[in-house]
Amino acid sequence: MKSEEPRKKVRELKDLKLRRIRYELRTLIFLEYEKRKKDFYKRLGDIKRDTSLSYDEKKESEKKLRKDKERLWLSYHRRPICCWFCGNRMEELIQDPDSLFWFC
Repeated sequence: MKSEEPRKKVRELKDLKLRRIRYELRTLIFLEYEKRKKDFYKRLGDIKRDTSLSYDEKKESEKKLRKDKERLWLSYHRRPICCWFCGNRMEELIQDPDSLFWFC
């Protein structure tokens, strides 16, 4: 029988000022993530509208973009930035050892 891995937990902050700083840092990272996600959809639309590209070139460019988007999504959700389920950035987070996602 496989022994269960312990869940990783972000160190609990009791000081309200430190909790606020952590929240602000998480919010900055969240805003950067949203900006990059928006940029992804803009670039995807540009590829679809570009008439100078052949069908195969468009598909290859879209494939690269989607791979970048997946890498961005995974790096965002596998860090203690926000709850994967509800998006809360203020609470203490616990990492699920199986999925590596963080939950409050």
